[in-house]
Amino acid sequence: PAAVCCVAAKCSEFTCADHTTAITANADEDQTDAPQTKCCEDKKCQDYACPTGYGATTGQEQAAQTTDPTTACCTVDATKCASHSCAAGTKAKDASAGTDKGATDAEAATNCCEVDATKCASHSCAAGTKAKDASAGTDKGAT
Repeated sequence: PAAVCCVAAKCSEFTCADHTTAITANADEDQTDAPQTKCCEDKKCQDYACPTGYGATTGQEQAAQTTDPTTACCTVDATKCASHSCAAGTKAKDASAGTDKGATDAEAATNCCEVDATKCASHSCAAGTKAKDASAGTDKGAT
């Protein structure tokens, strides 16, 4: 009955696994017993968009993405602290300009910045308020 009732499935009907893509030229081929290799091929690093904080690993363009394309295809973007703007209430750490800022915003904030311990003497009190006695030498805090 199989010969009478059934036909071979084609590669075009096969869903390729993650990190693989259909071999276009094989669309009309029979799936056979190994469709994952007959019908699909590994995606290459050049087709993978590295996530924020990572850059493409030079020379890996033709490498297979594998099961962890971020590791296979990308490297931490070692942009330096000098390119990172510290948030309000923080300032650049001394001598951090040449330090890698890291892959995430949180890493950059930690690696490159510290609380700005500028003193109260540089702070202008709002209308209707006045400086506390002896507060001029106190750290004004980050916010």
